[in-house]
Amino acid sequence: MIKFASLSDMEGIDRPKCYADVRNLRAIIDCTEFHIETPSRPSSQRNTYSQYKSGITFKQLVSQSPICHINFVSNVFSGSISEKELVQKSGFLDLLEEGDVVMADKGFNIQDLLAVRGVRLSAPPVMRKNNVSASASTLTRRIANKRIHIERMIRKLKSFKILGRCIPLTFKGYIGSIVKVVASLVNLQPSIL
Repeated sequence: MIKFASLSDMEGIDRPKCYADVRNLRAIIDCTEFHIETPSRPSSQRNTYSQYKSGITFKQLVSQSPICHINFVSNVFSGSISEKELVQKSGFLDLLEEGDVVMADKGFNIQDLLAVRGVRLSAPPVMRKNNVSASASTLTRRIANKRIHIERMIRKLKSFKILGRCIPLTFKGYIGSIVKVVASLVNLQPSIL
């Protein structure tokens, strides 16, 4: 089963070098989307349409611990939900403790949600076209080099045939459980590092 370990649970376990310099890192998060059959009702089509994927999808929040295993998979939400709303509704915030650090992409505008709980967000700075500093570029590159591993874990999830294809609507009630089982199987595979 997927376990969201506390920082004390991870003490004594060797972290990969890429995460050794980020103190109190508890989770690296990202969203993933799974293409689904097109619903017949127009309102359902609107709710499940993802601008990012340009298609009908289900969306989930996935979290990886700094010891490179999946430690949280949210329930399924419609593809139109924003990352911020997904983080709020998923129950992920309830698992965090004061002093934790969460690493995310710049698309996750969740600083306010985390600050209320005393949690810090580690994300690349949002850069404007004509205003890119060398320090911002360096910070973006360093965080991207650490975040790449959550994307690799999600790719491993999608390598399972049941998640790598268009999911039938008849699976709607089960897809959350299917992804959690697949995530557990991914955790049993050799480490990505």
